[in-house]
Amino acid sequence: MWSPFPLVRVLNRWTRIFIWRGFIVTLPLTLFYLVLGGIVGLLLADYETRLYFASLRHVQENFESAQQLDWFSVPGAPGIHDLGVAPFWIPQLRDPTNWWTKLGLERFDVSPVLGGNDTPLNQFALPNSLYRRTDGEDEGACWHHWIYASGQSLHFDELFWDPWDSAFNQLLQYHYANPAPCNASFHYLTSPGSFLCDIWKTRGPALIHFTTEKVDLWPDNQKKREAVAGYTPVTARVIEFPIIYDDEMTLAPGVFPTPFNQMKSITSDPYIWQAHVPWSAEFQANVRLDEIIQQKSRQYPRTFGRVKKLDSWLLHNVFRHWSLEIPRSIVMSVGMLTSAFTWRGIEVLGDLITAFLGTEDAKKRDLDALLEEVRLLEEEREAMGERKVMGEREPNFIAQMVRDFFDTEKGSLYEKKFGYSPEGQQALNNVLDIVRNEAKERGEGWAADGENIRAQAM
Repeated sequence: MWSPFPLVRVLNRWTRIFIWRGFIVTLPLTLFYLVLGGIVGLLLADYETRLYFASLRHVQENFESAQQLDWFSVPGAPGIHDLGVAPFWIPQLRDPTNWWTKLGLERFDVSPVLGGNDTPLNQFALPNSLYRRTDGEDEGACWHHWIYASGQSLHFDELFWDPWDSAFNQLLQYHYANPAPCNASFHYLTSPGSFLCDIWKTRGPALIHFTTEKVDLWPDNQKKREAVAGYTPVTARVIEFPIIYDDEMTLAPGVFPTPFNQMKSITSDPYIWQAHVPWSAEFQANVRLDEIIQQKSRQYPRTFGRVKKLDSWLLHNVFRHWSLEIPRSIVMSVGMLTSAFTWRGIEVLGDLITAFLGTEDAKKRDLDALLEEVRLLEEEREAMGERKVMGEREPNFIAQMVRDFFDTEKGSLYEKKFGYSPEGQQALNNVLDIVRNEAKERGEGWAADGENIRAQAM
């Protein structure tokens, strides 16, 4: 009587031989991508660690910057953070704890009090949990807003601008005569040293686009948000320059993609923003990781650079030809996760060792001290607002910076510009009072009127 079991045994035997030989043949490629994934995972872990501690330092610096500039505000007039000042003459975002209010947006995922309910600091900067009140006549109306992230730290004058800053200034002049779709408005910030850019994982030059979108229009891979009565969810998109893909901007044939033309094509077209994916931390981390990989390839051309060239050749000539991109990605992901978890395990092990030896972890101590200082700065800032209403003055270390700046020829020019309006003169008088108090405490002589600060400088 015929039995199928011998045939099954033969098929089982040849299947195991095929799998084993296939494993042996692909073992070099598997090991190659496991090692490459491990290296990439270490680069990603190092980037996330450096970004984490840099963001803690930047949030403190942003708080101090916003606190110092509060002295330029005049009671009964718009605050300095709501005014358009040189060089772009549009408001600049400085305070990371209320930046969304400057855009006319609201959020319900953080406490109104800094540090309340153990809210993580990065929660204040996340752009994917914002809402815009759209009840009544505003319901259904289009709304757009742009934030320009400059790659430069200083913007006192054109001397500090790069080509993208000049293009953005030209763009503002263009939209002054030709309003952007839906009368979109603009803010700007400096990317270097910005806590917001740290959390957004972006770098300048870039345009961050905000618009209202219905939840059912979002891609399936985007985090859904519950509908709030009277509010429409706001979606953020990061558009970094230069743009290298033609389908991500609208340029007429023959138009050279200069910085101005690229920005104009993005802000003038009412629909091109849809070609860019909504903001997500994972996507932005991959963008930054690709930049780090390219940088390391140029920095180490004989080692890591050759490894990346081999990877690129295999990807274009082998994996795509045989439709094996998914197995390649899986193997690399295994290597990345292994190295990343190993990195994190070493950090946890170090914390356990220091705790076992009875010593306090230095990083935790510094972090707690920094968070406490940030909370104190916020409380001091609120109290300073009350004192300003009552007309009180107190010394501030902005005085030294102001004295050094106004001691220059450029500073003298800006001093005259302040006096062109009553509000500007009042703001300048506030700063002069601070500088005068600082000088009195050091025993320096100051003129009573304080009209020429350069004459009293060091």
